[in-house]
Amino acid sequence: MRVTLSLIAVIVFAIPLLSQSNGSFTDPRDGTTYKTITFDVDSLERVEVSRTWYAENSKFVVANQSFCYKDVDAYCEKYGRLYTYEGALASCPDGWRVPTKEDWYDLFSIYGGIHEAGNEIREGGSSGLELQYEGFGEPGGYYHSIGVEGYYWDSEEKSGETAGLVTIHKGTGEIFHSITEKYHRNAVRCIMDHE
Repeated sequence: MRVTLSLIAVIVFAIPLLSQSNGSFTDPRDGTTYKTITFDVDSLERVEVSRTWYAENSKFVVANQSFCYKDVDAYCEKYGRLYTYEGALASCPDGWRVPTKEDWYDLFSIYGGIHEAGNEIREGGSSGLELQYEGFGEPGGYYHSIGVEGYYWDSEEKSGETAGLVTIHKGTGEIFHSITEKYHRNAVRCIMDHE
């Protein structure tokens, strides 16, 4: 009985991917060109929706709110910048924004949900999204977990001091959603505004 119910839950909550396509976008603020990926999905309401994501981490400089891992420029080139929460909100250009928790969960559902999607959305996975293990930073120049974990902001403020965070771990397909202090320095994947 338990197996049957689990299977039904997976079928009911899966969002079928209709198509995906690659593109690019040039940020007019600094001229940086980003790879993008558009997912066309059939939503739970049976309406086709498109979502376009950066297929690489944001590199836009937000003064005093964005950083390179261990303050080394080569890390910014490879992994993008790490942002405080306030910096993250300013990192995406007009027409783009930091993803909501729902945006992330819609993406995860295309690739099997939070217990499996990490295998497909990380670098080398089938989605083309290429999430990286860029680690994270803290005030005082402390940095951790590069090459092991990837930390990505979601846009939702949880309290005056905390906001949402999506984490991927090397070696597991599971994705974790939690909260962290706004002063932490994490990566950003911008998503195009949609109605």
